[in-house]
Amino acid sequence: MRRGSKGIADFRLRLYWEQFRQIRLPVPPIEEQRTIAAEADAITKRAAGLTKLIEMSLDRLHERRQALIADAISGRINVTQAEKRKNAA
Repeated sequence: MRRGSKGIADFRLRLYWEQFRQIRLPVPPIEEQRTIAAEADAITKRAAGLTKLIEMSLDRLHERRQALIADAISGRINVTQAEKRKNAA
């Protein structure tokens, strides 16, 4: 790309269509492309599944936190006793 570009300085280079269309890129055979695409799809699906699990875990943690705060405020759990047990350990 750089060889076919024109400009007065490196940061001002322009690649015009005539030079751009002459650039050759290696392309794997179609079966290899399909294999690569299938692997990418599988990885993407796995990542989406893991993302969903993480989101569900975060939702549950948020709900648990809210419940603990509500229990502490309402007096259903004794926060001072829990703190004393934590410090004793």
